[in-house]
Amino acid sequence: MEAYPSELREVPCPLVAALGPKDIQTRILPVLRSVNDEFIPRIHLTSASYEHRFVFPAKKEKTEMAKAPAKTGILKTRWLKKHHELLPSLVLLFYAFEPRLAQRDWAIQETVIRDEVEDLRRNLAGRDCKILLVLVQLLDDGPPSNGGNADERLASLRKRAELDSKSVYLLKEASRTSPMIIKLERAIREHAIEYYKTQAKRVKKAKKPSRAIAVRHGFKVGHYYEFRRHTAKMLQHYEGAYKALLAMPMTSNDAEPDAHTQIKAVAEFLHFKLVYHHIFSSHNLKLAIDQLQRHMKAFSRAVGPLDRAYEHWAWVSRQYHVFGQLLLEAQSLKLSSAGVESDLYKEPYLYFSAAAKYATWRRKAAAKLGVSFDPSATTDGVVVTPSAFVGGDPSLASSGPTLPEWRARLETCVPQAHLGIRLLELATQYLVHYQSNHMPRHRLKNRFLLRLGIERLAANDYPQARIDLSRAKVAYSQERWWAQVSQVLKQLLLCAFYQRDTLAYLDCTLQLLSPKVEEFVPHAERLTLQDGFVHAWMTPNDDEVLPEPSYELALDRARPVIYCGVEFASAEAYVCDSMTLTLTLESSLPAPLTMTKIAVVFSDDRYDQMLVHGDQCDLTLPSKAPTTLSLTMTLLPDGASMLQCHEVRFVLENPRGQSLILVARTSRPNVHILKRRNSLVAWDGVVPGMGMGAGSPSFQRSKATELLYDEPDDVGDVGSFVTILQPRAHARLDLAPNSPTHVLVDDLTTVALILSSLDDVVDTATYKIVCEPSVATLLDAHLLYDATTKEPLALDDVGQPTSVLSLASMAPQTTQTLQVGLKCAVPCSLQVHITVQYTTAVGVTVTLDASFAFNCKAPLQLTALVHAPFPTTARLAPSVATVGRPVHLYATLSSVAQMPLEILSVDASMADVVVVESLVGGVTTGFELGDGDQHSLVLRLVPRAMLAQTSVGCVRVRWRRATGDVVVSTLPLPPMTFVVAPVSVDVDVPSFGREGHLAPLRLHTTNHTTGVLKVQVKLSNDSDFLVSGVTECSEDVLPGEVLTSTFGLIPMQSGHLKLPKMEVLHVDANEWIVSVDERTELYVVPANYTAEITA
Repeated sequence: MEAYPSELREVPCPLVAALGPKDIQTRILPVLRSVNDEFIPRIHLTSASYEHRFVFPAKKEKTEMAKAPAKTGILKTRWLKKHHELLPSLVLLFYAFEPRLAQRDWAIQETVIRDEVEDLRRNLAGRDCKILLVLVQLLDDGPPSNGGNADERLASLRKRAELDSKSVYLLKEASRTSPMIIKLERAIREHAIEYYKTQAKRVKKAKKPSRAIAVRHGFKVGHYYEFRRHTAKMLQHYEGAYKALLAMPMTSNDAEPDAHTQIKAVAEFLHFKLVYHHIFSSHNLKLAIDQLQRHMKAFSRAVGPLDRAYEHWAWVSRQYHVFGQLLLEAQSLKLSSAGVESDLYKEPYLYFSAAAKYATWRRKAAAKLGVSFDPSATTDGVVVTPSAFVGGDPSLASSGPTLPEWRARLETCVPQAHLGIRLLELATQYLVHYQSNHMPRHRLKNRFLLRLGIERLAANDYPQARIDLSRAKVAYSQERWWAQVSQVLKQLLLCAFYQRDTLAYLDCTLQLLSPKVEEFVPHAERLTLQDGFVHAWMTPNDDEVLPEPSYELALDRARPVIYCGVEFASAEAYVCDSMTLTLTLESSLPAPLTMTKIAVVFSDDRYDQMLVHGDQCDLTLPSKAPTTLSLTMTLLPDGASMLQCHEVRFVLENPRGQSLILVARTSRPNVHILKRRNSLVAWDGVVPGMGMGAGSPSFQRSKATELLYDEPDDVGDVGSFVTILQPRAHARLDLAPNSPTHVLVDDLTTVALILSSLDDVVDTATYKIVCEPSVATLLDAHLLYDATTKEPLALDDVGQPTSVLSLASMAPQTTQTLQVGLKCAVPCSLQVHITVQYTTAVGVTVTLDASFAFNCKAPLQLTALVHAPFPTTARLAPSVATVGRPVHLYATLSSVAQMPLEILSVDASMADVVVVESLVGGVTTGFELGDGDQHSLVLRLVPRAMLAQTSVGCVRVRWRRATGDVVVSTLPLPPMTFVVAPVSVDVDVPSFGREGHLAPLRLHTTNHTTGVLKVQVKLSNDSDFLVSGVTECSEDVLPGEVLTSTFGLIPMQSGHLKLPKMEVLHVDANEWIVSVDERTELYVVPANYTAEITA
């Protein structure tokens, strides 16, 4: 919109001119503007001096208009400026009013005001412009000393100046709340609106002898309604003028050589007014878009004179640019898209893109006519008189250039490419904003990158052009739009050419010669490209010397100009065998190309080979015909087990001795191809003049399945590698027949292994031992020993042996014995891995791996049981004893060695918390303990202190197996718990009883606490005894007291009799001290038994 005059861009406001003293205007006009801000339309109050009344444009008389020659234009250039800035709708004449003046002085002032009003009335004659006289009283009104009062003077002034009462106002105060200020503002507004209403009626009544006059009058009437903010009438007359303009012929003749440009210029004015008010006044986006489409349908192809085609494309570009700017300004309105075919029509980037498209067309048209941008061009010194009509041809001085020459010079001063770049940058900016809130449009963004690169190339901004074009090429290559890729590559080739970048030029040339874009590059052009490639490398200019001695270009997916197929004679071969490699080369270049050298690179650089062009080998690659080369090699013994042909390097040397290396891989890398991320959406509408490409809302394209197709990963690697087989070791390593597979803990066991050579000759043989788990895992105890010296093997940081032991050489069908010592500190499962390496008769080193499993287990197992004698607490667990009361520990030693063991000694070692009263079962002399045999120990222990789940001792056993060393095994006793009982009970039972005689039973209750305990004792009489005395009682036991209770028992028969059930209850804790389930027996002799009892 910057190209439009300000009076076209701005919404017009009624113009009111204020004349008079500046101090009075400064006092009154701001108050009037403040009051008017609340009303529509707003008045443009402009302040002017007295002399301004002579500048008002005079009204032409009808006689002068009849004598004037016929006009050759549609709309005068200065008509808008005249009504916006020069010709007021109302004139305010300010004067100071002093009621205290003397009569003579007042008469003089009255005459001055009358003369001023008459001068204004004559100057504005025929303009329907009304004059309002505003008198401002600067002092308070009081009784005058000389003359009449203020009302009389106002009436006299109106009469002499021939003004009515509504044309004269007296202001005594300047405030927004003043009734006279409000009344004056309303009068100004009404008079201004009435003025434009009168002007519109006057123009409507005028005759319209031609379509040009009809267009002119329609525009004027519409603009008068725009002054009044009458939107409906304004749009109606603008629409009528536009339709009348469309009916005018778009041809120029000798009488009107600029008729074509005038029509388009006026159409641009009318179009701008229509779309502006559709958007900002009617808030109807659909009508604005329809108007744009109608405008472009009518004028987008109306090129006019071909020697001025660039002017037409600049005009079309401006239409889209202005519409995009209007949409940007209207974004805050959040216009509804009701009726619009797509929401994309609301996006500014769409119209900036179209404007950039036609800016590019302008640049191309200017280049075709030889008026491209010239930084040194200037229009200084040319006297140009603008045309009196919008779009008309200007007038030039006769001594200066002609009109066509001036137009050409003017166009050379315009940087056309920079205009397109700016528009594309705007389109990209708002496209990114759109993508952040809506669905992505990657194709359109990539298209913008391509167009930006082309425009930057035209603007000689080669570095940035290469950046944009490279990004576009990557995007199009990922989606496999090879037509677009070829277009991008051609632009990149031009950039490299203009920058004198030889390496980039060679790279772009190879990509253009790729078979992927072959269908989009004509054959003749491909031949030219290859010739340029060879010429650029072979004959570089002095100012384009490449500093490095060699350069590499990868023949990858972007440059597959040479197909390289490799195939080994077989997929597997043994060391020292001969192998033939067949190399198939096929060039997709349009003409033959001779290579200086061809290097074949393998995964092992010892196999690399170099072929040199000459008499023995012809390295000329014909066009699209396979060439076969054969290479013979011997497989070497050392190295990896797989040999692969990695790449083939084609070397081109120039006369300067530099090398250009084209690297082609023989196996296809796993390159991820991006699939299309958005579906194509088709719209039914068509935007005239915006094309059918990816940048148009009318872009229609069926779903292209080939674009969604991903190239299969075929068997491209088959035959490109060979597996090198090492001769297999025929020797065998086995466990000796009598060698044990079980190892006892802490016992050094020698394991015998037999190495059988079988058909191999074993020479320079060594072996290494590895054990799993490692020594570090098993408490850092050594596992492997030298069987001869019985010394542990040296270990590395991870606990594995580092020693490499040697073996004697062996002839075929012979054996050799290996001995390994094993000693394990804990029970576990062991895996012993032995690696034997030796050299065969053919000189090849082979390896033999063998693994053996061993189970390390404890030779002895200990079980124990704790038994407390009667009476005891019923609630105590089997491993719980009471401090101070003796218990019996029954320990059983069992052999689980699966072999006989010689037990040399068995002893028990106890902790200080117990006292050993007796030990039965200790051994000091040797005896043999077979597999599954047991040996028992009985200990009587007295706990001395409290203990919680702690082993109180262990059993030490010295033993050895046959032909083995003495081993000491320590077997811990099971954990025990010692508790302190608050009350202890001892029962004294007689040794025997006599039938029918009284036998005393004494119960001793001891209190171990510091408080008084209450104990309840019950003795049942349901046994074979008669109970004499108290059978149930409750006693209080003092701290530390031993309470003795005596019960009399009379046995009723002889024999082993169970004593009566006794219950002892700790009443305070409600805990049984002696349970009813604990009973003992008493042997009773007959009554006539005469033996000496005392004995």
